[in-house]
Amino acid sequence: TGPAEITEYDPGRGKVTMFIPDCAWHTCGAQESLPNPDKLPEEGCLLICKGAFEELFQGENGGLKMEFEPHLPETSCTARMSWKPQA
Repeated sequence: TGPAEITEYDPGRGKVTMFIPDCAWHTCGAQESLPNPDKLPEEGCLLICKGAFEELFQGENGGLKMEFEPHLPETSCTARMSWKPQA
């Protein structure tokens, strides 16, 4: 993601929130080299990052859950991670 700031960290409650001010997805590749350069930042953010990670990390059986809140059309995002803390 590039530089990020942890805005909430509470391992006892199973929560971490971070703010990504300028996601690397939008800044690392040349726009004209991407599959649909007219749809940035929406495609990279929603399909490759948000969609894939939320599908993979659903929090099943107390495992890691990830949720992304893109701040489109800017290139920033808030990512929330949660899990069931160990007793």
